[in-house]
Amino acid sequence: MLASFSQLLTQGRPLLGFTCYDLETGAAVVSAAERRGAPVVLLVSARSLTTQTGVALVGGLADLLGAAEVPGCVELDHLHQIGARERAALTAGARAAMVDLSMRPGEENLAGTTEAVQIGKPLGVDIEGELGRLEGNEDKAHEGTCGTSFTDVTEAVEFASATGVTCLAVAVGNRHGRYEEVPVLDFQLLSHLASAVGVPIALHGCSGMTESDLRTAMDCGVAKMNFNTELRAAYFGALHNGLGPATPALDLLGLKQDVTEAVAAAAGRLLDSVGWTSGRSASTAVGYR
Repeated sequence: MLASFSQLLTQGRPLLGFTCYDLETGAAVVSAAERRGAPVVLLVSARSLTTQTGVALVGGLADLLGAAEVPGCVELDHLHQIGARERAALTAGARAAMVDLSMRPGEENLAGTTEAVQIGKPLGVDIEGELGRLEGNEDKAHEGTCGTSFTDVTEAVEFASATGVTCLAVAVGNRHGRYEEVPVLDFQLLSHLASAVGVPIALHGCSGMTESDLRTAMDCGVAKMNFNTELRAAYFGALHNGLGPATPALDLLGLKQDVTEAVAAAAGRLLDSVGWTSGRSASTAVGYR
């Protein structure tokens, strides 16, 4: 069932966002979420939108969620603008957009994010902003150190209030892609941000974090966690293992099934790690029928 981003953020446990590059990944995530009664966000990267099938992917993922037994929404991830293609994707079914202008000077980030919020309102689209710079690549798993510009609490409070964002992504030692070593997160800063900012806090780059750190982040008040690399690793692993047996018969459907099952297992482990294992009805939790 489709739900608004703002409603999904009101859970007692973190809302998990998973990047989906195709419908198989989306179906896998939805399957894992349904088994646990967990609401979910299907993320579509800005790079995916540049492809010929990007807007169609958004529509397909929205259809998957519309038929799902748990509430969810499609979110456009790490946009640098909301142009014609992005508007088409919003019309196709995305209910949220993460606008990432954190690489720009502060006043440009504030102005651009505020403009995105104003664009989103009449469309019924919630906007997630970002303050503090996360290094790494959302679509490629480059290893590296945690080069990141930490989010300032005072600036975050002012930014959230001035822009009107629904959710704010913060930097506390996290990064995108693979971690060269276990990241050292500033949980004290994270806790201060969650209690002071006034809107739900998102933590990106959660792939590779320990379950203990994910639980601690949850205890600090993080409302949303994003995962990408671990699902792609499961996807590529299934392709690698399945190509040999599937190739003689050119069994494409069998190979796709292997991929879907592997990604569903990976998504399920991540949902389990933050407590989505009780079988509680997510539709009841957020007041849906």
